[in-house]
Amino acid sequence: MKSFKVRGKQIGDEAVTICAPLCAQKRFDLLSETRRIVSSCAPMVEWRLDLCQEAWTEETLQLTMTALREVLGERILLVTIRTVEEGGAFAAGSARYQQLYRWVLASGQADLIDVEASQGESLVASLIREAHERQVGVIVSSHDFAGTPSEAEMLARLRQMQEAGGDLIKLAVMPRDATDVLALLSVTTLMHKEAKVPLITMSMGALGAISRLSGEVFGSAVTFASAAGSSAPGQLSIDLVAQTLSLLHEALAQEKREKSL
Repeated sequence: MKSFKVRGKQIGDEAVTICAPLCAQKRFDLLSETRRIVSSCAPMVEWRLDLCQEAWTEETLQLTMTALREVLGERILLVTIRTVEEGGAFAAGSARYQQLYRWVLASGQADLIDVEASQGESLVASLIREAHERQVGVIVSSHDFAGTPSEAEMLARLRQMQEAGGDLIKLAVMPRDATDVLALLSVTTLMHKEAKVPLITMSMGALGAISRLSGEVFGSAVTFASAAGSSAPGQLSIDLVAQTLSLLHEALAQEKREKSL
């Protein structure tokens, strides 16, 4: 599996990385959520900045980022501004989108940012360049809450995001039936064989929950699990995800031992 190193950890090594979202709308609740996540097993945390409008000023954002880092210590911090069009709460336009991310980068506290491919080639390229200048990684992402595109379209989106220069690429889609879930997993396997960077894929909702538990088998590098709040439909609790992954890893290790005999 392709990997990306951040804070001494490899995202995309043999084991999937668990990421827990911070979804509070108030700064006071945000820090409380962060402390709960710190007591969990998640090595990576995603702050959904689009949900916390209290932090949408330069000074407040800087203070919040510093406070988050103090609580998180060496955990990986991903900052995400998810637009309304892709299932989030941000509707303030591309100029504001870029401004907020510039403030995030200027704080020096983020390890990764999530930039939606739908923002356009120019804006995506600009944010990637600015992030890399500050030694921050970029996830280029695409979210489809209307359904699951064809396998050809999903592959095209992933390839396009890789070509855009993302350090990781992410695709999330909504299944209408079990066949859609299988299509997403099939695309994950196909893209994993050719990808130059780690990929993150998921089928959302209850139908797609299996993709969050078994994604690493097909080549997905990160799974999102709830420790304090859920950021997407079908997201499972971090305890359940950790327990299931532990059983999966145990079975894989047992098979490896048996083959070596």
